[in-house]
Amino acid sequence: MDHTLKLLKQMAHGIAKQFGTSCEVVIHDLNKDLETSIVHIENGQVTNRKSGDGPSGIVLETLHKNAAKVQDKLSYLTRTEDGRILKSSTLYIRDADEKISYIFSINYDITALLTIDSALGSLLHTEPETDTYTVSKPHSPQTITRNVEELLNDLQSYAEDRGCQPSGHGTFRGGKSPHVPRKFSAIQCHTTRKTEPHGRKIRTWFTLHQG
Repeated sequence: MDHTLKLLKQMAHGIAKQFGTSCEVVIHDLNKDLETSIVHIENGQVTNRKSGDGPSGIVLETLHKNAAKVQDKLSYLTRTEDGRILKSSTLYIRDADEKISYIFSINYDITALLTIDSALGSLLHTEPETDTYTVSKPHSPQTITRNVEELLNDLQSYAEDRGCQPSGHGTFRGGKSPHVPRKFSAIQCHTTRKTEPHGRKIRTWFTLHQG
């Protein structure tokens, strides 16, 4: 066994152990009979292959190209005969004469991960906020308050972020130097929307009633 093949087998074993049974690592030897090009494979159950099996489409494609123009193909999708989706990478190992001697392939079965990703995407999806009392960016988490005082404090912070200050009986209006008493017994939220030549203008204010 030459040094290069020995090193590739060592790497294949390490990668397979690191990423588990869903990660297949295959070594093709292009120096021997192509009918049995696979000289080493880890976790062959991913594609139902074994050592001594013939070339894949990648191997056959490589043989018909100018070796000088062949480049590694990384992080692309492939599919097994039974429909599972793999994330694959193919590395071309050259000898001292720049001839491709080995093909080192990694195939990771991501079928289950894609199912989880789809389920999480559906679960985590939220509609854009349209209520008056909300944070400024859609889909941003809204603070969960424990009592009325915390809610009022949170509303004050929200108003202050919008450049509002209290006027009259605890009514927020546009302005600077925000300050508002912390003790209120009730609150009303108001909003107006007006379409102007340069776009839609939204005005939001809060009426806080002191206890």
